[in-house]
Amino acid sequence: MRSVSKIAISYVVNNIKSSKMIAALLMIIVAIYLRGTPITYYSDYIGYNVNIGLLAFIISDRFVLSVMFIAVVFIFSDMPFKHPKQYYMIVRMGKRKWIFAHLIYCIIISLFIMLVSIIAFLVVMRGHTYFSNSWGKFISSVPETIFTYESGIELSIYKDVLLTLKPAEALSWTMIMHFFILMLFASICITFNLLVNEYAGIIICGILVFAHLIQGFDPSFIINYMSPVDWISVNIIDFNCNSAMPDWYYPLIISIIIIAGLWIVNAIVTRKNSITLEKLL
Repeated sequence: MRSVSKIAISYVVNNIKSSKMIAALLMIIVAIYLRGTPITYYSDYIGYNVNIGLLAFIISDRFVLSVMFIAVVFIFSDMPFKHPKQYYMIVRMGKRKWIFAHLIYCIIISLFIMLVSIIAFLVVMRGHTYFSNSWGKFISSVPETIFTYESGIELSIYKDVLLTLKPAEALSWTMIMHFFILMLFASICITFNLLVNEYAGIIICGILVFAHLIQGFDPSFIINYMSPVDWISVNIIDFNCNSAMPDWYYPLIISIIIIAGLWIVNAIVTRKNSITLEKLL
């Protein structure tokens, strides 16, 4: 287990400082900056600070999600790793431990992406945030039409969400689903890149991002159920379980089942004798 962890950490260290990772993280930071900066201006204008729970709506924003998951596909696109040292690692560790090291890597990088998103929000909103378990005057006292148009803030905040969820609940849901969907994209990339070819996972993840973009123009119920990127959004999930929108437990259960299934497939496939080192690498 120690050798697996060491290999996973080496993957993290080698990739986290790569130009590809830095470029992808900058994309996410810029997207959060573009959505967060107008909020700081409006906060100064009306004299109210912003509850940190607003991060749930920024992460749920269509533009932020689109940029974020394009960056995520970019980050996970080259899994499983195929640099020359992998041959030695597989021979020494075995295929099962090698693929398990990739799983640990995906978990760490997913958590790191979430951490970068949170830090970017806090830096952009510095001096304008507070935390309590009520939404406060900044959001609740401003009509939605004024908030999204006259203020110059391009951010959708639905009043029924504010009435249904407290800030801690909205933020918790967003962070939990953020992690699972990041893991889902990572799992798809490595599984289909391994089983089919090095572009298959990228193509499937690209289709999922495209489905998210389509949902903005045609917000049908079917697309909401089929687009994992939208499952993060507190504006789309039905927490009262009384509409045709996806209920809160649907994306949670489906994402866990798919992620677990994909990694079981990875473990089975890499143990087969028919899967040679040449095909893995």
